[in-house]
Amino acid sequence: MTGAGFNLANTEFNAAGDGTVAADGTTKLIGRLGVTSVTKMSGGGFELGPGVIASQRPAQTEVGSAHAFPVPFIPANGDREIVFTRLPARATIRIFTISGELVKKIEKQSAATDRVSWFPVANERGNPVASGVYLWVAEDSGKKTKIGKLMIIK
Repeated sequence: MTGAGFNLANTEFNAAGDGTVAADGTTKLIGRLGVTSVTKMSGGGFELGPGVIASQRPAQTEVGSAHAFPVPFIPANGDREIVFTRLPARATIRIFTISGELVKKIEKQSAATDRVSWFPVANERGNPVASGVYLWVAEDSGKKTKIGKLMIIK
């Protein structure tokens, strides 16, 4: 970022905001942003693209901070997947019924992100799972584990 402006989705915002169209086709914001200084960022990064802005957290070193969402999982409210996040590059997630029956095993094999999705929310045979409370166990390559609960409401 240089000066007092930045580009976002083909629109140029600047502190002066004179409302003119630049030679490259961008449109300048009419009005003022109210700031004339720039704060330097460090220790990370981000990428802006047209449309949806997404961020990713890199894979963690162990499963100690792992968690799942949404809890409860309610398909009638538009929920389509259960996401396990804060995982290391290599992890195994096993989902069990309260009685201890294995419902699903999910393998994560990527360092690109810290998450993996359970989609569709179905058992190993491909059948949709029933409403209820489920336990999940995340295990990393060092055999460290994290246990959590899921609730599915249909």
